[in-house]
Amino acid sequence: MHKTLLKELVTRALLVPKKIFTKGLGWLAARLYFYLVSPGLLRSAAAYIYEQYGSNKNTQKEKTLYCVLDLEYCSVTFDTVSRLAACDVHRRMLGLTHIHPIIVPGKLHGVREEIPEYQSIVSISDRVWRIENMMVPIFHLLPSCKSYTKLENRSDIKYFLKDKSSILPSIYSLTFPCALSNNVTQTLKRTSQTATDCFRARAEEIQQIKKYINDTSSKRKTIVISLRQYDYIKERNSNLDSWITFADYLQKNDYSPIFVPDIDLAKKGIPEKMKQFPICLEASNNIETRMALYQEAWLNMSIAHGPMELCWYNKKCRYALFVKPSPSPQVQARALKRNGLVLNEQPVFATAYQKWVWEKDDLNIIKKVFHEMEKELST
Repeated sequence: MHKTLLKELVTRALLVPKKIFTKGLGWLAARLYFYLVSPGLLRSAAAYIYEQYGSNKNTQKEKTLYCVLDLEYCSVTFDTVSRLAACDVHRRMLGLTHIHPIIVPGKLHGVREEIPEYQSIVSISDRVWRIENMMVPIFHLLPSCKSYTKLENRSDIKYFLKDKSSILPSIYSLTFPCALSNNVTQTLKRTSQTATDCFRARAEEIQQIKKYINDTSSKRKTIVISLRQYDYIKERNSNLDSWITFADYLQKNDYSPIFVPDIDLAKKGIPEKMKQFPICLEASNNIETRMALYQEAWLNMSIAHGPMELCWYNKKCRYALFVKPSPSPQVQARALKRNGLVLNEQPVFATAYQKWVWEKDDLNIIKKVFHEMEKELST
């Protein structure tokens, strides 16, 4: 059995005790019965083995990698960026020309059931809205993605995939559904690649944002400051006072700061003390505008949060990213490792002028990092 298939099976097997604990023995009995009476798992395994050993991918007429985003297992967040980046790295390894995302609806009105704390802040309707207004626009930023499919029913996926030769996850089926990996580092190692330059802003948005920057900044260098002001895990939010004071410092030193608030802050209302600076609300609400602004900025600065993933796999985006110490599970070493990141180290996909700072966003640290980047970018 192929080592990748075996590893994925072992990984899923290790989750069984946790699911038994949370869902009970009834879940285990129902799942075992389902596998025994359904031939789908056998068909999926057989198809996978044929794909790996019985076919020659380089001579196939099909030049598309089909990437399954099952919303019962994938959250509707900016993690979509990393999932697609991992797919694009895999596509290059296979010698294919395009990727084609397939959105499989979750069981709860098209999405999955989240933990109560998250669900109380980001409602089901908000998450459904994000499919068309966050996830799909991300597809448009990937040049290798020319089309996508959004299925109406979960069962449609078995018909859609039956004649497809290249699929990720490679063992995906309705009988054995799983999440599309967002571990770009692991994918790079598996495919012996180093580059992840996947995403680009589209020409129309670039043209519009250049005009905006010219009108806003004139000939001054633009520093884009992205903010996280989210009601979920508030300790990960931006230090608003520090960033506003820093913006004032930039203006006094002939730079042009532009704030990009997150959607939550934009909806609640911009704080008065921020209104003295340019604020690009269009970038808050439009993913493609946001990418164009990130790409055309002289430098992006922000704490680590979802929208900044747009910068990670675009070598034209120059940034300093602050990963602030926090008790939240997302920034613990174990969780970081699952996503291919190592505490206090630069990710393998970070290129020149892309800096990860494993410190909090206090004013003195922000200034120190800015001057380090200023020196690098000026040489």
